[in-house]
Amino acid sequence: MTDYNLKPGMATNGASLIELKPQLSLEKTKLMFQQAYQTAEAFRANIPQLERLSAAAAAWNIAASRQDELEVARKENVDSLAFAKKVSNFAFAAFPNEIISRLNELQFTNLKLVTLSNEANQFLGKDWNPLELHPVEIRASHHPPGHERHVSRLVFVQDSDGEYKEFAMLETRTGQLPIGTKAQANMVGGETFTANATIQLPGIEPVEITIRELSKFSYAGQTFNSEPVTLEIGTVPVPEQSVKIKISGKTLGELDSDSVKELDKLNYLKNSNSLKLKLTSISETGSLAFVLGESPNVNLLKINKISFYDFSTQVFDDKNYRQVTIEMPPTKTRDAVFLNGEPLGALHFKKDKEVLKELGILNFGKLTQVQATLQSNFSTKLVKVDPSTVESNRTTNF
Repeated sequence: MTDYNLKPGMATNGASLIELKPQLSLEKTKLMFQQAYQTAEAFRANIPQLERLSAAAAAWNIAASRQDELEVARKENVDSLAFAKKVSNFAFAAFPNEIISRLNELQFTNLKLVTLSNEANQFLGKDWNPLELHPVEIRASHHPPGHERHVSRLVFVQDSDGEYKEFAMLETRTGQLPIGTKAQANMVGGETFTANATIQLPGIEPVEITIRELSKFSYAGQTFNSEPVTLEIGTVPVPEQSVKIKISGKTLGELDSDSVKELDKLNYLKNSNSLKLKLTSISETGSLAFVLGESPNVNLLKINKISFYDFSTQVFDDKNYRQVTIEMPPTKTRDAVFLNGEPLGALHFKKDKEVLKELGILNFGKLTQVQATLQSNFSTKLVKVDPSTVESNRTTNF
């Protein structure tokens, strides 16, 4: 089995190489980095041609900080810097051709912003014109440990007074431009996880309810702009979220949300549908253990939570394709909202459920139709950077 596990080099006294760097001369530092690149090239050369794309994906996952890691660090108030120090330089050095081959999917001009509702956002409530260009700058976070935006890159936007003010945080798994980068960009709507529905019944005041979990159901990614719709509301069975991958009737793990979306685009996300995949274990232990599945078309699927299911002790390094099947999630009775016969989202707030029951709308075992207007709430926003305007103040270091 090809060993894709990378271990940091350690000096004889236990200090890491990065800690020894200040003691080196410029010439020795240059030589050290040349040797590092040579090592990366040698690592790539030892991997069979057909396995390099999978290896590149594995190296990227190991080298690049993930949003979930940073969120855990923030919530548990542990040393977040330990996670933030992970950088993807090795992946670029060892697998430049493989990364370039995927550039049609990896675009650094569309950057996802999160934590929009944080009090640090100096543009709270601003209605952005998606056609208008705004001067933006990428800056390192100045917030202390424990803050939602600690250990992150922030987008500052130039206000009408010419001053750059803090707007939002770059999601860790989005495209990352260097700190100090300035550019012109459009602010456009991103993902919507909730929506407000205003229900109008004859003889009563309009009732506003919040519909949550939109990203889990049939209208994920769709935006609603105060448009009139006919909703169906009731306590009825709806599908659960997780999609499982099975081998010979036994559960391997759960499909990553991005992989679910890719299969859904191909209209292949159906119960008992089969796939041909070469499976490769990337992380083999712990709650973050996962497997990469490579299709004959060299598309990659990520399968999570391996350690929770039937193959928790098995290491995969397939040379040939194997048959796996998709298991769609079971249904669960929930207080749900439907649109055109398809699940739109779920009701969470007690006050919403109580008022709907009082009005005779939320009933067990059946759906009741109501007329409403539907407005999406944006949980994320996209910064669409004009590549011709990008300026970087960052000085390259060895």
